[in-house]
Amino acid sequence: MYKVTIGVTTYKNRINFLNDCIVSILNQKYQNFKVIIANDSPEFPISENSLNLNLDKRVTIINNNKNIGEEKNLNKLLNLCETPWFTWLADDDFLHPDFLSSKINFLENSKEKNIVAIYSNFKKVNGYSKEFFNNKTINNFKIYNKKLFHELFFQRKISCIGVYGLINTEYLKKINGIKKLGNSYGPFSDVLVPLALSKYGNISWTPDCLCFFRMHKDSLSETNNYDAFYSAKMDFIREYYIQFKGNIEDIDIKRNLFYFNLWFINSIFQILKRDKSKSIFSKCRMLLNFKSNLFYKDISIIMILRILFYIFKLFIMLILRYK
Repeated sequence: MYKVTIGVTTYKNRINFLNDCIVSILNQKYQNFKVIIANDSPEFPISENSLNLNLDKRVTIINNNKNIGEEKNLNKLLNLCETPWFTWLADDDFLHPDFLSSKINFLENSKEKNIVAIYSNFKKVNGYSKEFFNNKTINNFKIYNKKLFHELFFQRKISCIGVYGLINTEYLKKINGIKKLGNSYGPFSDVLVPLALSKYGNISWTPDCLCFFRMHKDSLSETNNYDAFYSAKMDFIREYYIQFKGNIEDIDIKRNLFYFNLWFINSIFQILKRDKSKSIFSKCRMLLNFKSNLFYKDISIIMILRILFYIFKLFIMLILRYK
């Protein structure tokens, strides 16, 4: 019986990307897994022939009859999973050969049995190269309880992609997989996954970069849709309050969301930097306007001042960049 299912979403006939993705999966040192590929572009059906790869019986290809969107496609893969452990992967990303083996080895040798998900660091890349795989892995996995994981995650001391972990299938289904935040599956939808999972057990993480997040013009992370970005952000805050407001004695919600706002402001800053359609004056005005969209109930005066100071610092950096 297979122990792990890897669910791959694909869209827009990105065959070259998908080939790299599948090759990285089939080259895993740990081989007791199955792969389900869900293609959400019915106008571009894919097959083993179109992939130009020699696939084995572990790989199943599903061509959706109609486009159902990223969120539903991800959850479709989860619902098809029958193995104890699961991970998602998008067609434009790829895995280090140790991605599965390091996590499985840690899981099987750990004295801690209440682990619901195992994550690793990731690296943003512009292409695909075997050089990425030459980094030695140290397998320095640490285990975090709910309170500590939330603190370090929001402070960006733990960096991971929420859908790219070895996740206990039972608990992933309990949290209903991926939620739509904002108008669609977006930049904060995956953030909620490890946080929600922490309600059921401990989270493990290693600083090793074991997955690679490809940056290109069609990436979700490369969006310049400010309204969608803000909508997703506000939905995330509301959802976080709903899920954890009863755990205030364990989790400092206000402090965590303060760091989340700093994270959000920096993300807006990065979008403004790469958006070539707007003038420097327009960008500065947008950055300043976001200050009124950052606050939520019960935030302290000190936190407000720190956020405003951070906005001012980015404002100066934006101006100096154009000098």
